[in-house]
Amino acid sequence: MITSPDQIDEIFWNALQLTSDEERTVYLERACGANDELRRLVEKLLRAQPKAAAFLEQPFPGPHA
Repeated sequence: MITSPDQIDEIFWNALQLTSDEERTVYLERACGANDELRRLVEKLLRAQPKAAAFLEQPFPGPHA
C-alpha cells in the first residue's frame, strides 16, 4: 500500500498530541486501518521522538579550538 509523507506526518503529529498509550493505540488503529506499513512508520517515529527532543535541548558546543 502506498503511503504519502503527508499522511505519515499528519498521523504522527496527531498521535503525538495524545497523552496515553491507550488513546494512541485506538487512534492509530482508526487512522492507519489495514495499512500495516503506515502504522509501523508512525510508531517508529513516535518511539524516536523523545530522543530527538532531548537532542534538540542540548546546547551546541560551538567550534573546537
